[in-house]
Amino acid sequence: RDTDPAMRIVVDGEEYAFLCSGFVPPLEVSAIDYMINTIAHSTSILNHGGYFPSRVVINDNSKKQLKVIARRVYRIFAFCFYKHKTEFEAFEATHYLCQRLSTLIKSYKLMSSKLFLIPNDYWSESLDVLKKKKKKKKKKKKKKMDA
Repeated sequence: RDTDPAMRIVVDGEEYAFLCSGFVPPLEVSAIDYMINTIAHSTSILNHGGYFPSRVVINDNSKKQLKVIARRVYRIFAFCFYKHKTEFEAFEATHYLCQRLSTLIKSYKLMSSKLFLIPNDYWSESLDVLKKKKKKKKKKKKKKMDA
């Protein structure tokens, strides 16, 4: 809470402040509180029988909920990308979670393209570099173990 007292990022000189919708009216809370509330609320909605009575069919009301969830979860990734890039890249290099979420969101048009804050070219450039670094580290570890 002390490290990141608010969910704020700056992208190309423009500041974004993400408010937590767990309060009425929405409030600015620490980054970790925003993340916890977002994940808890998203889980609750996804497991709600009224919104998702079927695991096969998604009705219009459920689609609205998916759009809200997608936008809010994506904001968590964008925050991590801009505020904790080293940790973001290390995680993304092995799990590709943000990349997969972004692909899902784009494929099903769950979010407007102007809301994507992580640059599109990041995925092709940065992850290739990280993979190469990771391979080098593995080779060094193997050499040490063989010695």
